Amino acid sequence: MSISNTQRQRVRGLQQRKFRRKYTAFLVEGRVNVLEVLSSPLEVLELYGLQEVLDSLRQNLRISESFQNIDFFEVGKTELERLSTQRSPDGVLAVVKIPSYDWNSFSNSSKILLLDSVADPGNVGTLIRTAEWFGVQGVLALPGSVEWYNPKVVAAARGSLFRMPHLNIEIADLSTHLPSHQLVVADLEGESVHTFQWPAQAILGIGSESHGPSDALLQLSPKPITIPRADGMPTESLNAGVAGGIILASWPVREF
Repeated sequence: MSISNTQRQRVRGLQQRKFRRKYTAFLVEGRVNVLEVLSSPLEVLELYGLQEVLDSLRQNLRISESFQNIDFFEVGKTELERLSTQRSPDGVLAVVKIPSYDWNSFSNSSKILLLDSVADPGNVGTLIRTAEWFGVQGVLALPGSVEWYNPKVVAAARGSLFRMPHLNIEIADLSTHLPSHQLVVADLEGESVHTFQWPAQAILGIGSESHGPSDALLQLSPKPITIPRADGMPTESLNAGVAGGIILASWPVREF
């Protein structure tokens, strides 16, 4: 099925935040990520792909029911390149409805990740993916953090973004909506992650690599934690994604 110029402009527009807001939709690109979103609770609106890729997806029993309410369009390689954010798109892209989460989505979460002005999309995607690996049940973001549906965030998070509740908040919301959770902030000055005793319900705050956590966030944390640096090493800081991964690995995994 061919697509119109208006349709093409709408899909291409989803590469920009203002159009993602306008259409309440975002792009998912590549065979692996598209299969992940088709298998997730999110609503897939449209699929654009090469014929052989769409045929392969149709034959996948795990997602066959997902096709019932999806408009799909077989396009050639050139057309797919025009729609995609990638130089060499991997056969298919999906238009997905932006999900709606609220504080109820976090009511039973004992492990929550909080992003404090983490602006690098690769870091945010990596942190989301790593957080899911280690049993985190939701991710919050303070102002200054990159938008959830930036194409680089979506690509780096892989399927984890599609399964994990995520919400933009203000710092005052923490005490209002999660009063029983202890805020644990990662900082250069703090207790070693190797000796820290994690509370039963906690929010882990990760700041940007350039600026670290904000003073306002640190004031809410009774005991910051840090990753000890080897004696004499001149390295100033760790990448936010790397640091977050190390700390998340130290957070005990509990049965839920």
